[in-house]
Amino acid sequence: MTRVLALKIAFRVCFTLFILAIIYIISFGSVEEWSVTRNSWLVRSVGYAALISFALSFSITPLNKLTSFFGRKAPQAILLAFRRAFGIGAACFAIIHAGFVIYLQLESNWSVFIHLPFFRAGLISLFLLLVLLITSFPAMLKLFRVKYWRNLHQLVFVIGIMIIQHVWLSAFVPAWVVLAMLISYSILVLLRFIPKVPVKKK
Repeated sequence: MTRVLALKIAFRVCFTLFILAIIYIISFGSVEEWSVTRNSWLVRSVGYAALISFALSFSITPLNKLTSFFGRKAPQAILLAFRRAFGIGAACFAIIHAGFVIYLQLESNWSVFIHLPFFRAGLISLFLLLVLLITSFPAMLKLFRVKYWRNLHQLVFVIGIMIIQHVWLSAFVPAWVVLAMLISYSILVLLRFIPKVPVKKK
C-alpha cells in the first residue's frame, strides 16, 4: 500500500469517526433539561474524545515495535497514517473541548487558567497539541522552515504527562481511572524502548 493511499484511508476513517462522535455528543447532550448537566456533558465528552484519540495515536508506535519484536511485520504505511490522523483528531477535539470550557463553564473568565493548576495543565497540553498539529502538514513545515520536526514531535511525551495531570487535578475523574491512565502511559513509554527486530524473509 502506498503512503498516499494509506493517508487517504486513515483520514477518511478518522474524519468519519470524528463527525459521528460530535453528532453523538451534541445530540445526547441536547436532551438534557438542565443547562449545568448539559454543559458538563459536552465539556467532558469532548475531553474524553480528545484523550482517546491521543491514546490511540500514542499507542501505535510502541505496539508496532512489540509486534516486530515477536517477528511479525505490521503494514507501516497504514499504521503511520492512522497515527497521524488520530493525532490530528486529538488536537481538533482538544480545541473544541477548550472552546466548550471557555464558553459554557468559564464564560470567558480567562484568569481561571492562571489560578487553577488543572486548567494550566490543560492549557499546556492544548498549546503543545497545536504545535504538533501545525507541524503535521508538509506545507506548514515548509512555511515555518521547520527542519527537525521529528525531534519536535517528541513533545508527545510531555503532552501525555500534562494530560494525566490535567485529568488528575480536575477532581472529576475517579482515582482508579487516573491510576489506569498512568500505568498504561508508563507501559507504552517503556514499549518504545523495545529494539526493532528485522523480520526475516522466507
